[in-house]
Amino acid sequence: MIIHPLGIGLMAISLILLVGVTLAAGVYYAHISADLPSLDVLPVLLNPDNGELLQPTRIMDRDNQVVLFNLDNPGIERRYLAVNPDEPVHFNPQLIRAVVNKLDPTFWQNPGYSLENWRNSAPTTIAERLVSDLLLWDEPPSSSRPLRMRLLAAQVVSRFGRTQVLEWFLNSAYFGHRAYGAESAARLYFYKSAQDLTLAESAMLAVLIESPALNPLDAVFNTLELQRQFLADLTENQVITTEEFSIAVRQKLNLRTEIEEPSSMAPAFTHRMLMQLEPAFGQNRLGRGGLVILSSLDLELQTQFQCAAQVQMIRLLGTSASGFAFDEQQCQAALLLPTQIFPGIDIQGLTTAGLVMNPQNGEVLLYVEPTTFKGSRQSDTGYEPGSLLTPFYALAGFARGLSPASLKWDVPINLSDPSLVYQNPDGSYHGPVSIRSAVANDYLIPMVEVTNQVGTSSVWNLASALGFNPTTDESDPAAILFSGGTTTLLDIGSAYSTLANSGVRTGVLNTTSNEIKPNMVLQVITITQRIILDRTPPATSAVLSEPLAYLINNVLSDESARWPSLGYPNPLEIGQPVAAKIGQTSAKNQVWMVGYTPQRLALVWMGKPQTDQATENLDPRMAAGIWHAVIKMAVNDLPKLDWTIPQGIIRVNVCIPSGMLPSAVCPNTMEEVFLKGNEPSIADTLYQKIKVNRETGQRATVFTAPELIEDQIFINVPAEARQWAIDAGLAVAPSGYDSIPTTQLNPDVMIKEPVIFSPVRGKVTIRGTASGNSFSSYTVQIGDGINPASWQQIGNTGTTPVNNDELAVWNTTGLNGLFAVRLNVVDSNQGILSAVIQVTVDNKPPQVRITYPKPSQTIQPVRGSVTLSAEIQDAVGLNKVEWWVDGKLVSTQTNAPFVYIMNAVTGKHTLQIHAWDAAGNKTTSEKIQFSILK
Repeated sequence: MIIHPLGIGLMAISLILLVGVTLAAGVYYAHISADLPSLDVLPVLLNPDNGELLQPTRIMDRDNQVVLFNLDNPGIERRYLAVNPDEPVHFNPQLIRAVVNKLDPTFWQNPGYSLENWRNSAPTTIAERLVSDLLLWDEPPSSSRPLRMRLLAAQVVSRFGRTQVLEWFLNSAYFGHRAYGAESAARLYFYKSAQDLTLAESAMLAVLIESPALNPLDAVFNTLELQRQFLADLTENQVITTEEFSIAVRQKLNLRTEIEEPSSMAPAFTHRMLMQLEPAFGQNRLGRGGLVILSSLDLELQTQFQCAAQVQMIRLLGTSASGFAFDEQQCQAALLLPTQIFPGIDIQGLTTAGLVMNPQNGEVLLYVEPTTFKGSRQSDTGYEPGSLLTPFYALAGFARGLSPASLKWDVPINLSDPSLVYQNPDGSYHGPVSIRSAVANDYLIPMVEVTNQVGTSSVWNLASALGFNPTTDESDPAAILFSGGTTTLLDIGSAYSTLANSGVRTGVLNTTSNEIKPNMVLQVITITQRIILDRTPPATSAVLSEPLAYLINNVLSDESARWPSLGYPNPLEIGQPVAAKIGQTSAKNQVWMVGYTPQRLALVWMGKPQTDQATENLDPRMAAGIWHAVIKMAVNDLPKLDWTIPQGIIRVNVCIPSGMLPSAVCPNTMEEVFLKGNEPSIADTLYQKIKVNRETGQRATVFTAPELIEDQIFINVPAEARQWAIDAGLAVAPSGYDSIPTTQLNPDVMIKEPVIFSPVRGKVTIRGTASGNSFSSYTVQIGDGINPASWQQIGNTGTTPVNNDELAVWNTTGLNGLFAVRLNVVDSNQGILSAVIQVTVDNKPPQVRITYPKPSQTIQPVRGSVTLSAEIQDAVGLNKVEWWVDGKLVSTQTNAPFVYIMNAVTGKHTLQIHAWDAAGNKTTSEKIQFSILK
């Protein structure tokens, strides 16, 4: 037989296509079947004798010794029942009929899966429900999951048979209100075994599988409506007779109306811990049972916190602690409470909350919701951070050129409401203070100035990176320091714990927000010791440079810096290095205490979160007392560590509180810490030695009698603080000069330029009048100081009268300071008439240093902007400062702080600053390049 070549070609092509399709199908099958869960897990989960799911999920303390919480209905036993009616303990056939007809009418005929709508991710058969709930519970949604589910469903029916599949399903299905398995549901809702269910009761359980939230305990009317509709459907489909329907709908069900909620030894902790686990496990997998959750909770430490808080509140009530018996052996923390007296404190309704964390791994060792001294637990919400925020404001400043030594003025200011003048918590103002002092003593006004200087966006961006995200109305962001905004204990704990760990955030990674959160779970294992989850190696992320973290830790651990407000000794001192911060709201209805070592952090809150925000009189030292006891218990067996000085930190002796280099008249100095490159380079200008008339208090002039002149030290106060400083009795530099004798006002002997007391520089033209009826000659002389010991002539002796014109030119090059200029006119009788003025010679240009950004620095914008900053000083006074970005003038300023908030434009930029002083000297900074990221 002759085969045509064309036929051979077509056969070859068909064969190739067949092989290709087969290969492709094989590759796709290998893809969807890869790493399928083993079916062998099912007998382990649902073994009739010791199946893992026959035990509720248990939450244990970190030592795995004490059960904190059983995720189950108290008193409702989990039992395994068979489908086979020949078994001694079996499901009622009515239930089997109802469930099969409700969920999978073709169950006894189908292969375990349905290819109708095969891409549908929702299970449509009982076998698909079984494998989806028990084998694929942790597999995220994907295009291949529906096929993998149906493939497993086919395998489980093929291997174990339909009866076993149905039996496993009925013993594990969720029926609402923590009831897993039909036996538990029957006992929960009907007070009976699933072996004894009627048709009416079976129909009710069957509908709960699809609508577990609409159960008899939580929504009884909805449940009855669904049951009746399902019975009607069974009748219409001739599954039951009309007589059976009538009997079922007339049956009066003995339904449970309430049940005791499961109790926890640490309610708030277990609640938040389960919330943390739900994204990984889902509520159903946790409730289905068989898990042992090893928590991070140190139950002994939690007990100590609770009893110390109770004793502290009892003492505040004025009631003897002995009247409320506590065992000293069981409550050793109470013995560590400092002796404190707070007369006139109304603490009715007062609650205490707090936590302890390990900063090195982010584990939460205890967590207590607001609790009264009687043990009544209140809502774990409504926390206002108040002044607890100030370290983050300071950090934002440190990142932009400020330092712990930077000078700020604690004087009255207004925030957004001009009718309100905000005050510090102590009701006082403290004048010139360093950022170190402001943070340590809870002086809030200086921190508002820091916010204005660095920009609110910078503060929130940094706090968010640390883990702190308070909700607030940002229309007046500085006001949150006084009141408003809400936060959580865990957020505050996370942020401060990051500081304690030198800028490294630790804990568990939240895959939804991609943030590291405090960890409350060490491990999740099954009853049979299978490890499901292990979080003992923490997730870590360096979110703050170690030098920056060291700066704030150095401030917060400075015991002597806190003494002005807290005295010595005080509860924040525990006999080892510890960073500590009190906090409070302006209404004084909430107070805080947070403190940490490198190994442990303790946070205490006291207040009344459910009040109407009425003003209270709580004192943060109340919370500090509890903190003192708890932190000492927490670190008792740990080595006493301090934070090591990292590279990038430099120590410099500075004048305080200006933070500048000590001058000859600086009264107090201290060693301060700086980021390398941010250390001061200019001598102190806060303190000034000025010659004054001791009788008038005014600045001395050449007209002041020498015997009345004396040197005094004054504070150089900015204009906005001057009146307050005067009222407060500070030694403010006088703004006026001693009076000028009127006898000097001779129109024939007069210096018109320069103006008396003005600053001059370079070559100075001296203009005026030297004349008179008997004029002979004139000379111009200069003398150093207020009362010159000698005079030096400048220019030649003039022999021609001058009327309002040039008298001489004075070259001041190389000179600086106070000088007197004297015009002497000699008449024909050799009599001398003189006119004298005083000027300040200033040939030193301003000192300009761009503090942020650094040369070649790449910066991340915050909410569409970046804040540029500079440090500019001049001995006499600044006239103006110009900001030039990319060669264009963008801003002109005359007063500090010298910052420019720039709209963020991605790419490379240049920055240069020009500054002029009052004498006209000009300084141009170096031109730096920097880049802005998207």
